[in-house]
Amino acid sequence: MQNFENCGKIFYFDNLHPLPAFVARVSHIAYTILMKIVLTGGGTGGHIMPNLALVPLLNQRFETVYYLSGQKDKELVTSLCPSVAYRVCESIKLKRPIWDLSNLWIPFGLDKHKKEAIALLKELAPNLVFSKGGFASLPVVLAAKQLGIPYVLHESDFTMGLANKLVAKHAVHSLASFENAIKGQKNGLHIGSPLRKSIYEGDKNRIDTSNFDKKKPIVLVIGGSQGATAINNCTMLATPELSTHYNILHITGKKHASDFRHKNYLQIPFAFNMGDYLAASDLVVSRGGANILFELLALKKPSLIIPLPKGVSRGDQSQNTNYFAQKNCILKLDQEDLTPATLLDSLGQLHNRRQSLMEACNTLPALDGTQAIVDLLVSIGTQAK
Repeated sequence: MQNFENCGKIFYFDNLHPLPAFVARVSHIAYTILMKIVLTGGGTGGHIMPNLALVPLLNQRFETVYYLSGQKDKELVTSLCPSVAYRVCESIKLKRPIWDLSNLWIPFGLDKHKKEAIALLKELAPNLVFSKGGFASLPVVLAAKQLGIPYVLHESDFTMGLANKLVAKHAVHSLASFENAIKGQKNGLHIGSPLRKSIYEGDKNRIDTSNFDKKKPIVLVIGGSQGATAINNCTMLATPELSTHYNILHITGKKHASDFRHKNYLQIPFAFNMGDYLAASDLVVSRGGANILFELLALKKPSLIIPLPKGVSRGDQSQNTNYFAQKNCILKLDQEDLTPATLLDSLGQLHNRRQSLMEACNTLPALDGTQAIVDLLVSIGTQAK
């Protein structure tokens, strides 16, 4: 028996002539590639980047890949993935603290944006919707539910976010990077995280480090797409001392770019080629967002993680960071303890423990779920067609 597997379904051909078997396979490929999929999720890069990591593979399996999110996400999505058909679909955000009086408007605003999403989905007629969560995804997923369009969720964090919680029950599957996030869910699958292919293809020679001291290790400090004020400020204050031990690549985020200059220090407002900066670095300092954590661990980069404190967020970064710190794969430094002195001391510990941290990464379950997620989406889309 010959087994031909493609696009999430398996076809068997008993003693078929090669030509009919070939025609059957080509027909199935044509059948699946005519499908359309809607991606949604936004508000922050944490909800956008995993979606974009899937796009190159989705383009091979779907006729059209749409992206539905707010106007403010459009520039980032379309600049990184021009092949995506972007359609604006606004939402309303939960304000923190939760008792902010403006949150009283959420039910009315959400209903308005859901109606707009229903009209868009009727026009686009996708086979399925894939959501990375966040407030920007909720109108689209609620619209898909009302229209009977199958939808799949993915949760990157250690615990499920509010937007995903509200719609998880009726999802075909709730996928997760951490097994903990889908505990008790009948439709839950622990599948890993969507990771950008480009992080594996980084070339350190594309980064100009000609002014660096070749004898010193390179520390990459990632402020995030929006910038992390505490990390950025502390890094610049510590640079006079840090630069005597390390070279510093500092990605500040566009909002936090400055005129600060120093020996063995290079500031970058935003990096489209993150893979190159990761390839050039020996040590990394970052926030504790799930996406960057999984990328760093997949690359086995010795990392110092400074999670966004609870209160400013729902505490997901601390949970993500604690999980991997307990497995001795990363080092953690709480923001409340962050000073130029503690940053220098923590980097010294990181450099001394780098080998054991890298080895600990080998004990982790599969981190990269990109291909498995795409295969599942193709299978669901084919069945829904």
